[in-house]
Amino acid sequence: MNDMYLPAFFRRYELAADSDERTLKRTYARELKKIDQATELEAFQDLRDSYEEALNWLRYRDEENAEDNAEAHTGDDTGAEWQTATGLNTPPQQPDSTDGEHDAAPAQSPETVHFQGSDPLATAKQAFELVKALTESATVSEQAIDDLLREQAEHPEMLNMDARFLFETGIARYLIEGWQPGKELLFFSAVRHFDWLNRQERLNYASDYAYVIQNAINEWREMQNKHISVKNKYQELIQAAREHRTLTADYLRINLQLLSRMTEHYGSLLYLITDRAQIQQWIEQTQTAIAQAEQAAQQARENANWLQKRWHQYQNGSQQERSNTVGILLAIFVAIIFAAGYFKGSSKGQQEYSGSPADIAYQQAEAALNGSNGQQRNPQMAMGLWSRAFELGRTDAGLRIAKLYKQGYGLPKDPSLALYWYEKAAQKGNQEAQANAGDMYYRGTGTNKDEVKALEYFQHCAITIPYCQSMWAVILEFGKAEKKDTAKSLELLRTAAAKEEINAQRWLGIAYFEGKLGLQKDVKEGIRRLEQAAKTDKPSQHLLGRIYENGWEVKKDLNLAKTWYLRAAKFGFQDSFDAMERLCKGAKDPQCQDWQAFRTNKPAATP
Repeated sequence: MNDMYLPAFFRRYELAADSDERTLKRTYARELKKIDQATELEAFQDLRDSYEEALNWLRYRDEENAEDNAEAHTGDDTGAEWQTATGLNTPPQQPDSTDGEHDAAPAQSPETVHFQGSDPLATAKQAFELVKALTESATVSEQAIDDLLREQAEHPEMLNMDARFLFETGIARYLIEGWQPGKELLFFSAVRHFDWLNRQERLNYASDYAYVIQNAINEWREMQNKHISVKNKYQELIQAAREHRTLTADYLRINLQLLSRMTEHYGSLLYLITDRAQIQQWIEQTQTAIAQAEQAAQQARENANWLQKRWHQYQNGSQQERSNTVGILLAIFVAIIFAAGYFKGSSKGQQEYSGSPADIAYQQAEAALNGSNGQQRNPQMAMGLWSRAFELGRTDAGLRIAKLYKQGYGLPKDPSLALYWYEKAAQKGNQEAQANAGDMYYRGTGTNKDEVKALEYFQHCAITIPYCQSMWAVILEFGKAEKKDTAKSLELLRTAAAKEEINAQRWLGIAYFEGKLGLQKDVKEGIRRLEQAAKTDKPSQHLLGRIYENGWEVKKDLNLAKTWYLRAAKFGFQDSFDAMERLCKGAKDPQCQDWQAFRTNKPAATP
């Protein structure tokens, strides 16, 4: 039953669940010989990715056994250090040759044998560290980076395809970490050197966030098409942000529209070549000043109304009262009317909103985002208004900002900024924000994976959110953030499942099916719970497909397996796509006919 969780590499090449790392290496080497790396880059990358996933899974499995832990990690220090430093996955090592084993590969691939056994990973790492050191040095220049990239590219060992790929990938992932002084020079040099302008598809192999570089390149192209005066002003603001200059209030107010437009249209480019947070701070600082001016104008209008009433009262008073106060009242009245006239445009449309100042700012933000009340859509303005509403006490405004960064609705997606705002709202007690922050820490989205912080957030939001109860249970049973507590995990899962939380239903179904979490094995109850979850849950649908395909504890039924796989595949579950491709080769049954019709318009799949 355990092999229902095996990685795709195991399943694809029918490896036993207890296969060791040596077996994985032999299999990889055998399949690698079937691929022309010069022309079949996509197939090569697919093989590499599935192999690395299997290696990571295997090493994680071995870590569970304390006795094998030291042996499992022997010799991995260099790769682990490289992966931690740059985010670059360690490439597979070629297996050792073994006499008598016909599928064993030579210790070096044909492409590396000419370089006296040089390790592509070590070559790429050395080249990357040289570039990184130069980029972060005090005397860096774009010409120096250009020269170094050219020098590394012409090195004989860099003719190795793996070394070139790892070096380029390392540079890309280093850039994606965000701007710091000098990296703007590396960005432009790397775009030229690696020809990313014309070969953007290569970036897809670098990282799940390679789209940031792609977007930045396209935004840079667009910026170059602007009028020279606009382009120069953009460059002036970008350089000022790099240098963290102190800009005057008047300068910021004059350039506020340009700053807002720049962050809205060139967010990815700013993220890579300047301090985007500094620009955002300028925008918020200026918007706050304008909001304060609006409040002052409103107060001035209210004071003007009050003085008009008092003026009429004094007109009806005694001659002495009029003579004593008329000069003062007239001067104040004129001053306030002038102030109201000066700010008369600032509160246009204010009467359409009601409630506290925080509520009004929140409503104005919604209008700015959706383009209502005759306005054009302005996500950047919405961001500023929500920020103001948040500071005035609307914690759900922080949640709206986080979702905007997470979903990229009119702005570039930014997981790290989404997490920042989720945490700000979470710290003020917003439980939906706590759930999202916990999830991002658990999955390592926008930050490094941290089960301790994830558990802290899940424990807070578990009071009202069933999903948080499920994730708390999963970390207790399977994570490393806290001592295992099976009884508590079962209690939390049952509580969440009673509220129809989908993850809890799936985990309980698996626990009954396998007899885990202290439950007595009950296949029928496990199937029932999985089918209940599978009404909307893709992983449950796929799992049921595997159960019926392999006959785990049930009678083998390929038609029923295809039914479940097809349902998950239509919802975009990649493993179910693969299963239907495998089972429907040459088959003409109704499920496969439905599959063939569906796959012609195949949507994007998800893991």
